[in-house]
Amino acid sequence: MVYTSSPDYLYRRNGIYYFTRNVPSDLKSRFNKERVVVSLHTRSVARAKKSAMALSDRLERYFESLRMERFHSQELGVQYGMSAYGMGKKASLHVLEAEDLIQRHKDVYHIFWKWAEQNVNAGLAGVELHTVFGWKIRAGKGRDVKENTFLNWPMQANGAEMLRLACIAMEEEGIGICAPVHDAILIEAPLNEIDQHVASATHHMQKASGWVLGRGRHCRVDAEIVR
Repeated sequence: MVYTSSPDYLYRRNGIYYFTRNVPSDLKSRFNKERVVVSLHTRSVARAKKSAMALSDRLERYFESLRMERFHSQELGVQYGMSAYGMGKKASLHVLEAEDLIQRHKDVYHIFWKWAEQNVNAGLAGVELHTVFGWKIRAGKGRDVKENTFLNWPMQANGAEMLRLACIAMEEEGIGICAPVHDAILIEAPLNEIDQHVASATHHMQKASGWVLGRGRHCRVDAEIVR
């Protein structure tokens, strides 16, 4: 068995080229191996280099998407009251580094934190909080309610308002809704109509976010089509 390697994430075994690349150290916890290895099913070095370039690009984008997913989960965690200890454990940071990141977040997004703290203080004082379209929450007398309840509720509940309004609008248009999935909506449509249905669903989700956010503001909506 003969192995030869090249600088293009390639190596050759018994005449067949393989793509190989190390998993970045910061993402190894997401994989059960340290290297990605894929047979390119070719003996042609030119074809192998072309395939390896395409695979490397796709893999780099996948690695970056994992990093962004981790970043967003940490950012959401901070907004929902994640402690420095919790963030440090999740992001493999020292607790002092996590405390510094949380403080920076509060410094940069000070308007958000002022609004969030007003909600927490009002909720703990027994003041009724409500969404834009009237859902309510109030800590009853003698109830042991955690601070994070009033930190999370305005965002979660108003997000649910957006999803509810979008589902109503999509149902009225005849878009086939399978189910809401957390902050997304799973739909189905014939293959020759799926692009049109996705465009309509995206429009309704953006419009629903505008009804809740007001002042001409809308949430960005991403779509993934599985054919």
